[in-house]
Amino acid sequence: MKKFKKKSQSEIMGLAIIVILIVIGFTFMLKFMAQSKPKDYKLSYSTSQMTSNFIQTLLKTTSKQTNNCEGMDYAELITTFDGDSGFECDATPTNEVIEDEITAILENTVGSNLLKHTYYFSIDWSGTDMGIGTECEGSKASSPFTLPSSTGTTIEIKLDICKD
Repeated sequence: MKKFKKKSQSEIMGLAIIVILIVIGFTFMLKFMAQSKPKDYKLSYSTSQMTSNFIQTLLKTTSKQTNNCEGMDYAELITTFDGDSGFECDATPTNEVIEDEITAILENTVGSNLLKHTYYFSIDWSGTDMGIGTECEGSKASSPFTLPSSTGTTIEIKLDICKD
């Protein structure tokens, strides 16, 4: 009877050692997986998606202006201004309204301490350009977006996220 007891105790100890080794192995595996940086193509894709999603969301965002611009989203403001239309919101030229409000939005999102991205946002009204931020010197992720203008031309909107 004693022989049987010692054999089962040693089997249980062997299983316990195997379980401990497996747990240690999984711990190291998880540690190394958590430390690995995302692949360049994944990072590039996610940054490109972020720029595209940001522009689409921005264009559907309503301006803070009142009076004759009340309830207008940025897509309407941008197409209404169309480079040099003279249209004003609360006695402020539309291009200034667009620039001031989009600058505030960019600083609180893309340029915030949370994301810490260097960016350049531009709108091209077929000759009249508006740029916000610092132009990228190296590589960048961007996604241009076009809107039809009221004069029949196209307006190109682009957000560049600089890769530091």
